[in-house]
Amino acid sequence: MAQSKHFHVALIPDGNRRWARSRGKLPHQGHIEGAKVSGKIFTEALELGVTHLTFWGASVANLTKRSKTEIAFLYKVFEQYFTNLLERNELEEHQVRVRALGQWRDFFPDGARAAVERVL
Repeated sequence: MAQSKHFHVALIPDGNRRWARSRGKLPHQGHIEGAKVSGKIFTEALELGVTHLTFWGASVANLTKRSKTEIAFLYKVFEQYFTNLLERNELEEHQVRVRALGQWRDFFPDGARAAVERVL
């Protein structure tokens, strides 16, 4: 019997705010770019045959120790990212199962929480 190969890649985004600052942009613009890059990585991972992809979205500190404006924007980024993810054909085409771990239900506002739950 042939053994199947499994490939696991973990993404831990870091530096979105530094990226924005170094370009004279606002922190939320760095988060937008980070989400775009994450989407590209997701697509590329599927094309390369990665069987398991872990994405570390945010820590509790990321969602509590920043300005209220930035935190609210992060929630909007999550909401939009998961909404877009649901609309992509790749989930069904590649039989992707999405799981969200951690305390996100305790922190995410209704819109972001609902977007994640629709993808699960």
